[in-house]
Amino acid sequence: MVLPYKYPLRALALGVALGLSILGACYAAGVEDPLRTATRFTGCASALLFLPVFIARPLVTIFGGARAGGLLRHRAGLGVALAGNHHVHMGLVAMVLVSDGATMSEVIANPALYIYGLLILMNVTSFPAIARRWPRGAVRWVHLIGVYALAVAFFETLVLSLITGAEGGVFRLGYSIVFVLCVLIRVCAGLYGQRQSRVS
Repeated sequence: MVLPYKYPLRALALGVALGLSILGACYAAGVEDPLRTATRFTGCASALLFLPVFIARPLVTIFGGARAGGLLRHRAGLGVALAGNHHVHMGLVAMVLVSDGATMSEVIANPALYIYGLLILMNVTSFPAIARRWPRGAVRWVHLIGVYALAVAFFETLVLSLITGAEGGVFRLGYSIVFVLCVLIRVCAGLYGQRQSRVS
């Protein structure tokens, strides 16, 4: 297995390597604004990695572990890889803001920074040795809140921007369709789980 939970450092390194590779590719390709382009592409890569993490548990609830358990076993690894890539993205966002003349106080005041902070907490508590030192309920809530915070962030930057007409493109359209399907899967899984609880 490439991204099992017991090797979070490997998954984190893979995510960071992905982000740095995107940055290097943008400079090598000679695009007009490589820093801003790399920021956009690393954000898109994180958004794509987020989708299987978002629906892994709901798929098991609906289809059972025999059919969907493989994705659930890789969910933690994918999530840590997402975090690694998004750490690079966070650094690029800060560099873009500074290059645009933003002061340090303006960078700190950026609301996205708090989601990144939550992502760092999720990343840290994905290491079993560290997670064991936390109250079990606290780790669960950090990851639960973090997943929904990321869902809101990707909805706002990719789906809502398409709906309002602020941004367009094939990627946003395709991602929006898949994102809505993933939300429907989570809703169906929640309803199915409640029904099973009443039956049992």
